[in-house]
Order: sequence, then C-alpha cells, then structure tokens
Amino acid sequence: MKWVSALSTRPSLEAAVDEVIAATQAALGATPHLGFVFISSTFASEYPRLLPLLNERLQLPALIGCGGGGVIGNQVMATRRDGREAQKPASDGGTTADRFTDRVTDSKSLVELEDEPALVLCLAHLPGATVSAFWLDEEDLPDLDSPPSSWVDYVGVDPRSRPDFVLIADPFTSKISDLLQGMDFAY
Repeated sequence: MKWVSALSTRPSLEAAVDEVIAATQAALGATPHLGFVFISSTFASEYPRLLPLLNERLQLPALIGCGGGGVIGNQVMATRRDGREAQKPASDGGTTADRFTDRVTDSKSLVELEDEPALVLCLAHLPGATVSAFWLDEEDLPDLDSPPSSWVDYVGVDPRSRPDFVLIADPFTSKISDLLQGMDFAY
C-alpha cells in the first residue's frame, strides 16, 4: 500500500491538473487504485471541467472529492536567496525560482490555502483491494428503525465483504449522524 499527494496553486485549472497528476504519478510509481481530489472555491466556475480533465489522464476505479473554501496540502520549506527561510508551495514548479535557492529541504508542512487557487490530488496504490465509489441521496435515507437489510440495500455494498468506507459529506446540510448510525448498525 502506498499513498501520495500533491498540491498545486497554479491559477489555471489545466496547469494545476497537469502539475498534480505529474507529481503524484512520479511519486507513486505504481498503478493508482483510488484517488481523492480537493479543489478550492476559487475554481468554482470550473468545477464541471475538473473530472473530465482528470479522467483524460488517469484511469482510476474510484475518484472522490469535493470543493471547499479552503484546501489543505503539503508545502516544502525552502531557503530564500537572502538567507531567510521561506515557505514555497510544493507545486511551485520553478515559477518563483528567482526568489529561492535550488536547495529545498525534505521538511514538509501542511498549509491551508483559502481564497486562492488550490488543487490537491491524493492517489493510493492498494494491491488486492476492491475499490468502488458510490453516491447516496439523503432523500432515500432509511429510517433509523429500519432493519440492517434496508441500510445494505441503500448503500449497495455486501457486508460479507467486510468493507471499509470513506465518506465525504456536507456536515451542515446532510443527515450524517443518521447515516453513520445506520451504517454502523448494518456493517
């Protein structure tokens, strides 16, 4: 099992997609089985273009993600030419090379970027795992008094396969607590 991620702060969606795909594929060095994508609301008008751009270059059994006001990703520490330490996005790609020396340390830190272009792609190589993505409509959410079979039918995953789940939900508008209770009951 191997996980990698990349952050791009390029203002062009195409350039950001190219950058995160190149970085993650180079770092992964294997076939990805699962992908997560997180995109800042700065790109909101371009959300419909994101999946086609990713799907052109990545063949993934499952790709999930969301957009938000902030995106969290790795940032690489660099040394400025004037000797002071500065944070340089891992996705810099040389666009601000004149401000930094060529020496970039191995230390990474997480940074949250808000109100600016940001795209994060995380890829996972999961040999032997069966990966699938699904979307749930909360209008069809079973009642909490429903039997486990209702929850299994709703989710569409056989509990005999002993599945693990990654859920992305809007905590302000979804019935996430009911969903988690029902899934816990059924699985």
